[in-house]
Parts: sequence; C-alpha cells; structure tokens
Amino acid sequence: SIICIENSQILIYPNPSNNKITVVTSVNSQIQIFAATGALIHSEKTEKEVTEINFYEAACGIYFIKIGSITKKLVKE
Repeated sequence: SIICIENSQILIYPNPSNNKITVVTSVNSQIQIFAATGALIHSEKTEKEVTEINFYEAACGIYFIKIGSITKKLVKE
C-alpha cells in the first residue's frame, strides 16, 4: 500500500516493504527511520523529490519513518 499524508504531499511506498522504499516529498526534507526500540537506523536529507532508500540490511519488523514533524509506521517483511 501507499502512505499518503494529506496536506503535506508525502508518499511512502511500498508498505510493507522487502528491500527498498520510495519516499516522495519536497527537496531538503529530513528523513529519519527508527527501529521500534527508538534507535535511529537511517537519516538523510533529500536532494530531489523522489528518494529511494535501501532497506535490505534491516531486520524484519516494525519501523517508524519521520519526515519533518510527521511520523508513520513502516513494516519490513
């Protein structure tokens, strides 16, 4: 499925994910991915509107992706 956050123009897909996620957001957005334990596992600032993040090294489970002040759940299968 696709997470679409209204009024913020953010798309995150696919969710659940296997190895890679795509984030569509504005340029210079800060993307942070946290494990369920709260540990930061990935952080980057977008350089273009579409950003692909390789997620293959992460264990299967629930993660949280934070973009600006918005946080959403992300599942890795």
